[in-house]
Amino acid sequence: MLTTNLADQLAADGKQPVHVRVVQNKEPNHFYALFKGKFIVRSGGKASGFKNVSAVDTESKSDNQLFHVKGTNEYNTRAVQVPEVSASLNSGDVFILLTPRTEYLWYGTGANKEERNHGKSISKMMKESRNILEVEEGKEADAFWTALGGKTEYVTSKELPEAAHDPRLFQGSNATGRFKLDEIFNYAQDDLTPDDVFILDTYNEVWVWVGVEANENEKKEAFTAALDYVANAPDGRSADTPVMRVDCGREPPLFTCHFIGWDNDHFSKDPYIAKLMELKGVEGATRITSAAEASDFLDPKTNKFPYDDLKNHGKPKGVDGSRKEEYLADDEFADVFGCSKGDYGKMAAWKKKQLKQKNGLF
Repeated sequence: MLTTNLADQLAADGKQPVHVRVVQNKEPNHFYALFKGKFIVRSGGKASGFKNVSAVDTESKSDNQLFHVKGTNEYNTRAVQVPEVSASLNSGDVFILLTPRTEYLWYGTGANKEERNHGKSISKMMKESRNILEVEEGKEADAFWTALGGKTEYVTSKELPEAAHDPRLFQGSNATGRFKLDEIFNYAQDDLTPDDVFILDTYNEVWVWVGVEANENEKKEAFTAALDYVANAPDGRSADTPVMRVDCGREPPLFTCHFIGWDNDHFSKDPYIAKLMELKGVEGATRITSAAEASDFLDPKTNKFPYDDLKNHGKPKGVDGSRKEEYLADDEFADVFGCSKGDYGKMAAWKKKQLKQKNGLF
């Protein structure tokens, strides 16, 4: 509404304003540049994010606030509020902790010069009547940890790389009929869609993130690509660089620290995805040494089960709970769904979901 009113005022003055909608975590660099390294995102606000109008608005109720400062220059540095617990910290970045009387500017061991400088600039903006206290990692006072609810484990790195290597995220999908990897620039947690696989290259590790709805072919192709990626990397990294598998909703801190403002409850907020995560019984990160290890379940093309064994809470051993319908024989599938598997495969995802729920295969 305010944007429209301002546009109307400018138009009345003979100017021609252009509206540009910018989505959180997808801000272009020229947008960041307007703030000159002083871009701050606070939690709370409209919880719906234009996706669910019934969502309840939220805001931080704590007296303490923690901000994650990340970036390499004034064009992309920003401070994003994260949960005020020590698990939110990581040794590679700068954090600002606000308490009623003190503002702690915490420098991780691997924080770069630009992040330290921009952290100082942002801290002055947020200072108000507080005293600013700069803290190097490993030299924190007890009051610092008390403000974070106590000291617990967080992501540290004993062997930081000699040169900075920005993490890179690639999305893998075979929706077009063949497996394809596309790099996502300025990535965010929202880019991790549960029906695909993703490769996150952090230099010291290569992570393959597996969505709960990703198919078996995508998994195998993603792990093959990740292993080849490490074996042929021209950047001097070790041939023993680990390739790690991580499942949707079970991401460890070593993975989430490469995303700014990570929300641990992001995926569980969707009841459908939460149910799939429960059915799959996914666990934490594991190292993969061959693409064959990517498959967790029986191949539905060669393994069939009766409808009565699969419906509702039934889950024979080795069955992928998110793809129960694929374990039905063709004739029984047609009786249950009222269509062939070929016609079912052409349906929109929401329609498939609706039919699975209707027939107790969810």
